[in-house]
Amino acid sequence: MPKNKTPSQTGFTYIELLIALSIGLIIIAAVLQVLYHNAGSVKRQSAHADLQDTMVFSINFVKKQIRKAGMGAKANHQHSGHILKQDTVYGGIVMTAPNQAFGSIDNAVSTNLHGIRLGNAAVPKRLLSRSAVGSSNVLQQKSDQLTILYLMPNSGHYDCQGRGIPKGYYVIERYFVRKDKNATALACASSNFKVVAKRMEDITQWVDISVYTKPNGKTVKSYFSGRGSVIIPNVDYFRVMYGVSDMDNDSQANEDAVNTIEYIAANNAEQAQGFDELNKRIVSVRFGLLMHSQINQVNAFKKQLPHPQDRFKVLDKQNLMLNTKQDMGNFNRQVLESTILLRNARAIY
Repeated sequence: MPKNKTPSQTGFTYIELLIALSIGLIIIAAVLQVLYHNAGSVKRQSAHADLQDTMVFSINFVKKQIRKAGMGAKANHQHSGHILKQDTVYGGIVMTAPNQAFGSIDNAVSTNLHGIRLGNAAVPKRLLSRSAVGSSNVLQQKSDQLTILYLMPNSGHYDCQGRGIPKGYYVIERYFVRKDKNATALACASSNFKVVAKRMEDITQWVDISVYTKPNGKTVKSYFSGRGSVIIPNVDYFRVMYGVSDMDNDSQANEDAVNTIEYIAANNAEQAQGFDELNKRIVSVRFGLLMHSQINQVNAFKKQLPHPQDRFKVLDKQNLMLNTKQDMGNFNRQVLESTILLRNARAIY
């Protein structure tokens, strides 16, 4: 009787399993790479869109506010209110303030903040338009500060901190970079005040800008010298330059003023040295911002820091480098620059 034959057994050999496993790992790696790349692209696109949104909405607001500077400037014994200089009373760019805020007002000496005090003291120079006084994420550079002043002739308007402005009140606003949580941001601190006198020579009473007057007439503390309100988040550096012209009277054409503009920066001197020496009128403001996105593009596997050789140009400042001693993250960064022509610095016919 024939013996029963053992049925043959089939399956994968060890080599075949290794080959299949290798192919599977290659496919999985390729899929993961695609997913990782797509996730990175989404983050980069989101960071770029976030930065663009900030630039479109916030920057337009700042430009709109600065464009008001100079409205309501008063004439002094040297020139009319249409020529904005470092001594124009309530001039649009605030660079000078009285050295004292007590006793009678000397109308023979004019400053931007003529007859203005802060509490029981003179307005300190550190609150005026100055260069290199604020926070910055740029190596060996501090951010500038811009202080403007304007008159609001109509009701229904708001200052940079979102507070209603009573009709016929002046508004003073200070733009500067400060710490904001784990980043830096462009902030604005403001106050408003009422001036009864129509001419500089008629100013006899000191006005206190440490208080803010609400539309209902109630006064509250303004905190003009405080931290203010954030208007543009994630600002690494803020630079301001001022367009000056040789024009010194109201009869010259606006086109000539534009053609003779040169841009200079303020400094930290007690008075705006350079403007005093040049004795030029301020006709425009140019500002630049180095900004970064809210969304960090760092990947899930390796934290990336800004390359130490990354360089930026903001107005006249070239080869700016981030301070890599701090954890700057891997954000999308972009420089934005804008030039604003001041209305009251031009001739009016």
